[in-house]
Amino acid sequence: KKAWQERLVARAAKAEREEEKRKEKKDKLTRQHELVVIPVFWRGRHDKLDVLKAAEDVKACVAQQGVDVWLDSRRHYTPGQKFAHWEHRGVLLRVEVGPEDLKEGVCRVCKAKEAGDYQSVERKRVRLPPA
Repeated sequence: KKAWQERLVARAAKAEREEEKRKEKKDKLTRQHELVVIPVFWRGRHDKLDVLKAAEDVKACVAQQGVDVWLDSRRHYTPGQKFAHWEHRGVLLRVEVGPEDLKEGVCRVCKAKEAGDYQSVERKRVRLPPA
């Protein structure tokens, strides 16, 4: 073989390895968690800390079962933005805990069939775990 052919083959092999690494990294990022717990609250509510506490209890209860769970308590996003964020990252199962749910002692478990299609989301109300 000539030197230029060897360099060409080496470059192609290197590009292929880099592409595989990039795909592995992307897959790892999109499938990082199995379930996300989203506390539903907004500014000016006095019961925000109670909702957060209930969401943390749900997370702890689910994590004890061996499920990889994440609590999304970011304040600068609305609940809808959080739902869309996690659906597009590949986490299609979520638990919502809101102030009205907290009063009733329930939470909402939602499973999206495909990311971005809010009409395909199945919702079910479930009792909150004991504190």
